[in-house]
Amino acid sequence: MGKLDRRALPAPVFADDSAEYRAPGTPPEHTLAGLFADLLGRDRVGVDDSFFALGGDSISALQLVARARSAGLAFSARDVFDHKTIAGLAAVAAAVTPEIAAPIEPFALVTWPEAEIQRWQQQRPGLIDVRPLSPLQHGMYFHTAPRSPRPSKLPLPVSAASMCWSSRRTPAS
Repeated sequence: MGKLDRRALPAPVFADDSAEYRAPGTPPEHTLAGLFADLLGRDRVGVDDSFFALGGDSISALQLVARARSAGLAFSARDVFDHKTIAGLAAVAAAVTPEIAAPIEPFALVTWPEAEIQRWQQQRPGLIDVRPLSPLQHGMYFHTAPRSPRPSKLPLPVSAASMCWSSRRTPAS
């Protein structure tokens, strides 16, 4: 009990292949038909075929949205659920230019005199960059930095009695 032999199951039937096939006609429909076929493992997809009837689910709907954006079509995951067919999505999809990331120019987070930078590079071979501490890192450093000449010496007097936990019981009345 609890185990399932998936190989013994029959192949799933997602849609009626005998339904009337209507080929894509517009460039957005051709793009979407290719994406549907690729995501759902189909040879051909008609513009009136439902994404979910062909085997699509919420995860593959998100993949469809991302791949469509890369191909130049923009629509939301909600649109996939509302307009399940290629024809419906092509009607609401907006043409977008796929974004190409521009190279990021290097910049300094900390400005120091050139002599100071050279001194640091000599003291620490392989030093690539110096970055300021984040507020969280600054707080961690503040609370863990030694405050006495001997870091292992605690700044407060500590006795074994003060570190013991004790419990007092009061007799039940």
